[in-house]
Amino acid sequence: HPDTVGRLLDALHRILHHLGVIEASAHVKPPTARPRDWIWAGEAASQTTGLWYPDAVTGDDVTEGQTIGRIIDPVDGTEHKVTANATGTIIYGMNGLTVRPGTELAAIATPQD
Repeated sequence: HPDTVGRLLDALHRILHHLGVIEASAHVKPPTARPRDWIWAGEAASQTTGLWYPDAVTGDDVTEGQTIGRIIDPVDGTEHKVTANATGTIIYGMNGLTVRPGTELAAIATPQD
């Protein structure tokens, strides 16, 4: 979609200008929506070694206690459920398959009003 590509390119130019990488461009349209500020709400880390199978991905809304994935032990098939420790939106989700204790699996945040 040409309109979507144009909006994404405008956003990229605004970011690069904000970071001081490029000069401001007269053709770049102003932002159409104010960026949201997010407040860190929680995270999920692996408690065991195994294979990570997420049930919730980046952008999904989750509630505290909801199962967001599982870790399967490839040796004996034991399943360890991973739950959200906060209510909010997943802003980062681990995409790798193998995990070990302490591996960050997901980050949860809520929009600041």
